[in-house]
Amino acid sequence: MVRKRLSEREAFTDCEAWMKAAPTRPVIDRSNLLREAVALLDEAGLEGLTMRRLAERLGVQAPSLYNHVRDKDELVALIADALSAEIAVPAAGMPWRHTIEQIAHGFRRVLLAHRDAALVFAMSPPAGPNRMRLIEHVLATVTEAGFAKEDACKAAYAMHTFVMGFALEEGLGSARDRDGLPAVADRSYMSSLPAERFPTMCALNSEWCAFDSQKAFDFALGMLLDGFAVHLAPKAKAKEKAPARA
Repeated sequence: MVRKRLSEREAFTDCEAWMKAAPTRPVIDRSNLLREAVALLDEAGLEGLTMRRLAERLGVQAPSLYNHVRDKDELVALIADALSAEIAVPAAGMPWRHTIEQIAHGFRRVLLAHRDAALVFAMSPPAGPNRMRLIEHVLATVTEAGFAKEDACKAAYAMHTFVMGFALEEGLGSARDRDGLPAVADRSYMSSLPAERFPTMCALNSEWCAFDSQKAFDFALGMLLDGFAVHLAPKAKAKEKAPARA
């Protein structure tokens, strides 16, 4: 019976099995893992960034990812550091205000370029070579500008949270657009408000509905840095009046 079944099989006529290359497993490393993780973040957002979906993109089983990252929290921290590499640092020797402006604008661009990036930064510790490079540059800039040590930390934190908060609000607006939800600044909605209850909002209806986030960011950042300059002014005057050392 066994011989009969063997004889009924299709005859083996070539050496195809030996000529074919042995199947190989996809090779992943930290670099392509992060590249696909950022792509998945842009596509599905932070909630949709799961180890299972990332493994599918890489063509491996989810447990394989744990050879490279401990868990999703560590993955998010690595993504934040990878995104930090996209933020350019101005050349040395630039005025402190110009340096802070350039970093703030670069930070905002990165936060808006990647879905839920503000949440990624907010949910991860300030760690990693790229992220620490930025922090070091900002702290060095405000310290050299004349801030005392404690005030330098406060100034750097104020700049960071301002950009984060602004970009987070802008990102939520993009999410509303993706989900087809109406924006609060819709002209018809604003026009429907009773003027006796909301006189100022009705009076500013046109300006509110024509809101430009870029102009608003520039305005608010300028006000923040004006405050920095006011804080530094007495120190600058004292430095100018100080007698030169022999």
